[in-house]
Amino acid sequence: MTILTEALIERHFPSPHDDGRTRETELPADECDAWRERFLAQAQASGSDVWMFSYGSLLWDGEVDTPETRTVVVHGWHRRFCLLQWAWRGDLDNPCLMLALDRGGCCEGVVYRVSGPNPAEALRTVWDREMNGDGYRPRWVTARSAEGPVRALTFVINRRGERYAGRLPDEDTARYIATACGSTGACADYLRRTVRSLEKLELRDRHLHRLESLVAENMGVNT
Repeated sequence: MTILTEALIERHFPSPHDDGRTRETELPADECDAWRERFLAQAQASGSDVWMFSYGSLLWDGEVDTPETRTVVVHGWHRRFCLLQWAWRGDLDNPCLMLALDRGGCCEGVVYRVSGPNPAEALRTVWDREMNGDGYRPRWVTARSAEGPVRALTFVINRRGERYAGRLPDEDTARYIATACGSTGACADYLRRTVRSLEKLELRDRHLHRLESLVAENMGVNT
């Protein structure tokens, strides 16, 4: 397997790129807040713990204080680069693809227990980050671990939105990832960080490893 290295990415994209333009439609702030309050009201009223399932960037950039994490598997959803983005790690000329959960299969990742008496408020930062671009929809899933199952919040693809790319061939997905860079860096680095984070957890996603090799080849690993 060809490894996607930080040095290769920096050679291809020596600095972040930001042209200040995007075509993404933002979810209005009041609607985003209403989703958050409504979605977590039941869990808060019952007094049960709120868990959040992380499968992509939240593995290494979670922005949630937590007293406990568990390695888990979620059935009925799989991790896929299927969310188009024209900003942050891409632009109008070279949009990136971000990870989301799409229907079918299973996905390994981590659940975080959200601490504090007000989980809706504790999750505000990460909720706004994931929801304001109108690419995701919140969902409760059952996450199974060695300690037992927990009901966890996660973010799945909004299949009705303009940002849903569908099920692209791996070669096309790799080209998107290899050519995209925005104000927060290269899309390839997003893939690299996610794969390395899963490896630290002793989790292996064969699909992501295949993409890693294809992206490295697209970026000229031997040049």
